[in-house]
Amino acid sequence: MVYRRTHQVVKRLAARRSAILSAARDAAAAGGMAAVQIAPVAVRANVAAGTVYRYFPSKAELISELITEVSRDELSAIRRAADAAPGPSSALAAAVTTIAVHVLSQRKLAWGILAEPVDVDVTASRLASRRDISGELAMRIDAHGELAG
Repeated sequence: MVYRRTHQVVKRLAARRSAILSAARDAAAAGGMAAVQIAPVAVRANVAAGTVYRYFPSKAELISELITEVSRDELSAIRRAADAAPGPSSALAAAVTTIAVHVLSQRKLAWGILAEPVDVDVTASRLASRRDISGELAMRIDAHGELAG
């Protein structure tokens, strides 16, 4: 008989994966990407180091997924702020302000996501993050009209 994951098992696995990413995010926020090490992340997530490797086969994959998750959250916050603004100028201002507030409130995490040298290759994740956020800002500038062109 083939084993099928139940809904509860899928939820538990997703929660564990989320806990690992959250622990990695906390580590990066506290000490930059250099602080994202498998063993300390495992301790923060309350799992064994081997469990971290089951979800993320390498440190590079863990950090790349962390960059992707943080960038996705940032992009969502930018869009919410800009979409709530009454017009294109306000939307652009809201988008830029959201970025500034997030960067200033979590400087080490922002530095880690954007440019901190790391011992693994996360170039693709960083480029995708920059492309997504700059694309959102470009769209807001184009919507403004006077700034575009």
